[in-house]
Amino acid sequence: YSDRSAEQRLSSTAQAEIVAQFMHQRGMEDSLVVAHSLGGAVALRLAHAHPDLVSRLVLVGTMHPNLSFMGHRRAILARPLLPLVPFISGIARLFGLRTMRRAVHDPAFLTPAILAGYDRPARIRGSQAAVRRMFLDAADDTAIDLGQIQAPTLLLWGESDGLLPLSIGRRLLEEIPDARLEVVEEAGHLLLEERPAAANAALLHWLEETEGAAPGSARR
Repeated sequence: YSDRSAEQRLSSTAQAEIVAQFMHQRGMEDSLVVAHSLGGAVALRLAHAHPDLVSRLVLVGTMHPNLSFMGHRRAILARPLLPLVPFISGIARLFGLRTMRRAVHDPAFLTPAILAGYDRPARIRGSQAAVRRMFLDAADDTAIDLGQIQAPTLLLWGESDGLLPLSIGRRLLEEIPDARLEVVEEAGHLLLEERPAAANAALLHWLEETEGAAPGSARR
């Protein structure tokens, strides 16, 4: 429910700087950062550019920061066309019910109430313009070296994630020096909602194990 502004830069890099500014203003250095999906790419850029802000990092079904949802070249080519795209309010309608079904292990989870919950924020004034801006600004993101991420990192993934498959988690595991991959069974991209008890248990167990741990000790 944050404000939407078509004037603000919304690349993942720019969003990471917005988060960094917010954290600095509130004295939130050395924090545990938990992020999901595209937010994971933002969180990785935050940890890369501002290691003092991130003590530990939890990435849930996250996008690889160097594999943009459009890609640099496609984002540039799409710039002239994006104003013509008939963006429709609402996540369910924007991506279609088929895509929403790929986000879960059990399609029965997608009750009318769940779909309405995803639809409601996307109806806020400025959402369509902000989505366009994100696609346009994706071309501004340059690759980062994940080998420089200092924070111990938990990669939490749904076994049945049809949007950001487990192969992305395995790739991040190889590239982030101090990382652990935990897979939640019978869960898709929305694992925090589908399997909250299992997801929370994995997260809390990792937090207990890594409390005060030296970098490099979390990989498994």
